[in-house]
Amino acid sequence: DEVFDVSGWDIKKALKLLYKSNPSLLEWFASPIVYKETIEASYIREVIPIYFSQKKLYCHYQRMAKTSLKYMNNEKVPVKKYLYILRCILSSQYIVNDKKQPPIEIEKLIECELPSELREDMNKLLMIKKNSNEKKYVDHISS
Repeated sequence: DEVFDVSGWDIKKALKLLYKSNPSLLEWFASPIVYKETIEASYIREVIPIYFSQKKLYCHYQRMAKTSLKYMNNEKVPVKKYLYILRCILSSQYIVNDKKQPPIEIEKLIECELPSELREDMNKLLMIKKNSNEKKYVDHISS
């Protein structure tokens, strides 16, 4: 419904995905929003660093960024698309620099990975996204 966005995993499937360092599973467990914690989820969260593959997650984010960039040839770009690409690039950079799973929150990625001269533009994009609908378009950023 419009209040809750709930998802769950079959424990057997989740363990197989964990073994493969599945990006969706890793991001799901890294989410700061937890409605109900189970003992199984706590255990998985504890062992994630053992199975985390820098290479797999890095490649995943690079692929996502490249795929999204293919569709940015118009004069106007959806704010959501800009932020999506930015999150992928900064997550890749975080993996290279910190050798661990990047935070989910784009604000944290901007703070620790984006050069200070670009933060103001990106924070403006975040404000536009937060204060408008998902289909808000902006001009290409030249810097």
